[in-house]
Amino acid sequence: MIIADTTFVIDLLRNRGNVSHVQKNILQDSIGLSLISISELFTGLYYTKRKLGEAVFLKKSKELKSVLLSFDILSLNEAIMELSGQMRGILLYQGAKIDLIDLIIGATAKYYNAKSIITRNRLHFTCWELPILEY
Repeated sequence: MIIADTTFVIDLLRNRGNVSHVQKNILQDSIGLSLISISELFTGLYYTKRKLGEAVFLKKSKELKSVLLSFDILSLNEAIMELSGQMRGILLYQGAKIDLIDLIIGATAKYYNAKSIITRNRLHFTCWELPILEY
């Protein structure tokens, strides 16, 4: 299984760059999405509602829910939270600042023994020592 960073889903929705091509090339693997990414995506969606109005919100909401059907949504649990907290403590001690959501996504990948993480933000995930697929 490959774990997708939230940016991958956003780029799929926006048809940005070569993300559709990348998705087709990894179809032999299941693509997992951390439950925390769902929250992050809906945060953006409801921000759009306030900024661009109800009609745009309804269109984008339908698109998001359709795209989410192509992912295996991965639950969070205490072990994932502990892994993310452990890594955050190490990184803070070293003076590095990585967003907590990215640490939870990385911990989800580690917990579920992901083959790799797909993202356009390589630096957010190098601490997990997992292969990173960039696009």
